[in-house]
Formats: sequence, C-alpha cells, structure tokens
Amino acid sequence: MANKQIRIEDSDNGREYVLEFDRSIVLQLDKDGFDIQNANKHPVSTMTDLFKAAFLKNHPNTKENDILDVLKNIDDKEGLFKALAEMYAEPLESLFGKSKNSKNLQWHVK
Repeated sequence: MANKQIRIEDSDNGREYVLEFDRSIVLQLDKDGFDIQNANKHPVSTMTDLFKAAFLKNHPNTKENDILDVLKNIDDKEGLFKALAEMYAEPLESLFGKSKNSKNLQWHVK
C-alpha cells in the first residue's frame, strides 16, 4: 500500500509540495527524539517539527524558512496536524503490524 500524501499548491510561486512519511523519515525523527505524545504539552513545536519532517522525502533541499512560510499561510492547521499525525503513524503500523505481503517468518529463543 502506498503512503498517503498531502499535496500543497502555492499559487504565489507555482510550486507544488508533496508531503509524506516513510520508515526512514519516521526512524530519523525517532533518533532525533521526536515524540508525537508531546503534542498536548508542546503543540506548536510538535506540529512544526512534524510538518518540516513531512518535506524530507520529496523536498529535502527546501529551506526551513520556506517550509515555515508555507505553514504560516495554510488554513485549517488543526486538520493538517491530524492528517500529518495519521500519516506519521502509517509507517509505524506497517513496521509493527502484520503485513499482507510478509513471509510470516517465525522466530524463537533457544
């Protein structure tokens, strides 16, 4: 199954941004100490970090100021954060959940 994407069209500069997460992005966030559970305590920084990370897969060279400018001009930030959080969870679910494409390898301790 393909990862969900958010597409943002910036009519001022004609650019389209495709935001998404994959396992490598989620792993990098985890290594950097990102914790989605901090959203209740630190909603602004959590959302900002998640939004910036969503650019990494398809737009890794986009400057942070440009990303923050896009975020500043987006409507429905609450809906955006909800969508980003759901997208962030997908690679985790595929990693820890049972995959339809898995070989169902078994493991045991001796």
